[in-house]
Amino acid sequence: KKNIQLLELSEKLKDSEDQYKNLSETLPLMVLSVNATGHLTYGNVWLKEHFNFIEIYPGKVHWMSLIEAKDHRNLVAAWEKAQTAGMPFKAEAKLKAKNFGEPLWHLISFMPTLNEEQKLIGWTGFLVDIHAQKLVEETLKNNIELKNAQKQLLNYQTKLENNLRELNKSNHDLEQFAYIASHDLQEPLRKIQNFSELLERNFSDKEKAEKYLQKINSSSIRMATLIRGVLNYSRLSKAEVNFEHVDLQKVFENVKSDVELVIEEKKANITSNKLPVIIGIQQQLHQLFYNLINNALKFSTQKPKIEVLCHELSHDEIKKHPDLHISVKYIELIFKDNGIGFEQKYAQQIFTIFTRLNPKESFEGTGIGLALCKKIVDNHHGLIAAHSVPGKGTEFKIILPLT
Repeated sequence: KKNIQLLELSEKLKDSEDQYKNLSETLPLMVLSVNATGHLTYGNVWLKEHFNFIEIYPGKVHWMSLIEAKDHRNLVAAWEKAQTAGMPFKAEAKLKAKNFGEPLWHLISFMPTLNEEQKLIGWTGFLVDIHAQKLVEETLKNNIELKNAQKQLLNYQTKLENNLRELNKSNHDLEQFAYIASHDLQEPLRKIQNFSELLERNFSDKEKAEKYLQKINSSSIRMATLIRGVLNYSRLSKAEVNFEHVDLQKVFENVKSDVELVIEEKKANITSNKLPVIIGIQQQLHQLFYNLINNALKFSTQKPKIEVLCHELSHDEIKKHPDLHISVKYIELIFKDNGIGFEQKYAQQIFTIFTRLNPKESFEGTGIGLALCKKIVDNHHGLIAAHSVPGKGTEFKIILPLT
């Protein structure tokens, strides 16, 4: 009976093995079995065909010899760990080329076979072609690296363009300061020297001496004013980082308070619509409002009427200005007055330091105020422009980022 049972079990085992082999031969992947040390004991037809094996001789070929030599060191540690723990093993590596062709990426997977005592006696595994998938992954990786490189290049290009703009601004400032040193500051200095010589020659003549002293004092005051203006302008050229939330409505009210006496004296009417809170430099924005409102009060021959209007620019309005970023929100401030105005052909020139369109005998000033306004707007990455008609007033349009 026992012999009959053993024969029946043997036949069932043979049937099971035949079914396993038939299945492994049918599946379009390489199926193999290895002993506990990793040497081949079985390989299906796909494996034999790939490696040109006529027959598998158990215990002769280690499965790792099927892998490209340069991939061995990436697999050894993981394989030894799986052997020690009796755990499943998975890895990706290139198999040796078929018929001297290109080595192909394969997924390598082994499941441990344990006996009744839970001792490792071998492994059943398969090798799946994943070469196309790896090529796609490599392509995507290369694309990502290319995109990152392009992004980095664009960042460098943007930084370079910003540095060039700053350099051009610095060169422009240097040119203006050279002009100041050679012309505007020289003028009061020459007067002081000339009148000092005249005073020295006519010191005994009291009337002439007093006249020359007044001229010297007047020139000294003008030179001190010019120097203060130059210092203020140069301070604005330095990069400032103290950007904060600035309530332009409060700025407007504070400036009105600063020029309260002039408003009363000239019976001026100064109004605004609701002004927003923006991100900016508090002190500079106060100076911007002060210079523009004080300018409007100064250059008026009738009762001054000053309006400060504000609105947020639409997407289409932003696109009209190439220097603005389409993704940033902007506001436009309009300072409108009924003053003496000027010829529109001077609209750019007025923002140059020490430029005056009117004689200083008629209207006092240094010609620095609007240059300061331009510098402040530049520091806020905005735009400023003037539109005017002689005798009909002026509009200053200022575009500033909202945040």
